[in-house]
Order: sequence, then C-alpha cells, then structure tokens
Amino acid sequence: MVFQLVFQVIFLFCSLNPFLAEAQSITKGGCKERCGNITIPYPFGMETGCYLEERFRVDCNSSSIPTLDLNGTSLEVTDISVDKANNIQINFPIIFQNCSSKTSSRDSLVVNLEDTPFSFSTENRFVAAGCNNLALLSRNEATVGGCMSICNVSSSDASANGTICNGINCCETTIPSGLDFFNATLQVVGDKVKDGCKYAYLVDQNWFNLRLDNNISVIDMDYVPVVLNWRIDLGLYENMTLNGSAYSVTNLTSSGTSRCSQNSTFLLCSCSSGFQGNPYIPDGCQGNHSHQLN
Repeated sequence: MVFQLVFQVIFLFCSLNPFLAEAQSITKGGCKERCGNITIPYPFGMETGCYLEERFRVDCNSSSIPTLDLNGTSLEVTDISVDKANNIQINFPIIFQNCSSKTSSRDSLVVNLEDTPFSFSTENRFVAAGCNNLALLSRNEATVGGCMSICNVSSSDASANGTICNGINCCETTIPSGLDFFNATLQVVGDKVKDGCKYAYLVDQNWFNLRLDNNISVIDMDYVPVVLNWRIDLGLYENMTLNGSAYSVTNLTSSGTSRCSQNSTFLLCSCSSGFQGNPYIPDGCQGNHSHQLN
C-alpha cells in the first residue's frame, strides 16, 4: 500500500514536471519573468541581455506596469503571446471631440510603426461613436478605413454604450492587413449637428464584444486594448545568431518540439502540435500532459 502511494506521488510529480519546465523556459536563463501580473517571455525582456534586440525591450516601472516604446511613444503592455499567435496587447489612446467628461480634445492621432517589428492585427476593429461622426483612417492621404455613426433622435447615446453597434450612434469596421501607419481623424457630417461628444478608437474585437455585452462605456476611458502582430527581422536575427546573442534556428528546432518558418524578411516560430510554451528558446516547448491528470 505504501509502495503504491509512493509510486503515485512520483508519477504525479513526473506528470507535472513539464509544466514546471515550461514555466522556467519562458525567458532566457536568469532573466526576470514578470512585471506586475504580466509575463514577459523572450524575445521580449526587461533587462540587458534578456531581450532579442532593443525594440523588444519592455520597461517595468516603479508601479510594476510594463510598457513598450513604439517609435517614441510608450504604451502599457497587457499581454504577450509567443506561441502561434505572436500577438502583443497594448492599451491604445482614444480620439475624441467635444466630450464633457474630457478636459481637452484629441481629435486626431498619427501612429507610425514603420521600421518596427509590429503591425496592427486584423483582430482589431475601428469604432466610431457619437452623432453624425465620420471617423477615418488614412495613410499617405489615402483613406484605408472608416465608418460613420448617425444620430438616433430618440436617444443621445443608447447605441454607443449599449449592446449593438450598427451605425446608430456607433459604427465599426475592419482594418487592412499589415497596417503599420495611419492617421485617425474625426469629422462632423452635415450642418445641423455641431455639438455632442464624438470619439473613435482602434480596439481588440474580442474585448469590444465583451464591452458591448457588459454595457461598459468607453467614453469614460482614455485607452482601450489593441492587438499588435509582431515578428522577428530575419536579417537582424541572422546577424545576432552569428555573434552569439541569439539562438540559431537549428538550436530552436533540434528537439522537434518547435518549428520555425522564414522568408526573405522575417522569422516566426511556433510549438509543434501537442506542445506549448516558448518556441524562441531551446526546449521551450513542452508536451501538454493535462489530459493525463483529469
């Protein structure tokens, strides 16, 4: 009976061990893993020698809030994914006009992610709210997206903060794939309605749908979650591999638990089927044994 109990304990420990290994292999050895409640996996990092290159450096301030510098703009990081999705979620500013809850106006926003590893994911939506509000995304003076929310004469803000966004006081639209530069602007449509709060924002669609379901008012917020895609510049990565500051693809894939794809410009890695973890460090992908514990 005692022998059987000891055997079961050893078996349980061995079953859990992949999860322990996975947790230890999220970052490079000896590097800090978390800032506040956010995990910072390699190729991102917070200390010198812990991130792949400077553009993947995450600052962790005295309040334990992680931020990422995007071409001179520091934005809060709320999540980082390194397996398959290769996404990072950040808090992104809202533009607004004539809103009593705001002390100033910010009716335009220029965002430039060119020459960075990041672009805006198509998981985002561009949303406009308010009466007779035409919100546009443009690039090099050409419109690449936008929508118009028209007035609801029976309710001043029902749709903008309710459970629908169908063009009455609230509209939404998709964005082009690979978007890395845009100018967002607000315009009043028509000459009868000049007043009233108008605002627009790029937003993670999943978060936006939850907001609608829970009737959360965005106008009371200054930032909303946005999803960025990230990838590794292949030329830079190859140079870093040669000087020993990055893991080679051979080292990453030697165990067969991860795989990497590359073209002439970038590199992306993911865990093989049945494995999960961080494919950007050797043996960072571990087998998913959760079904054995149920």
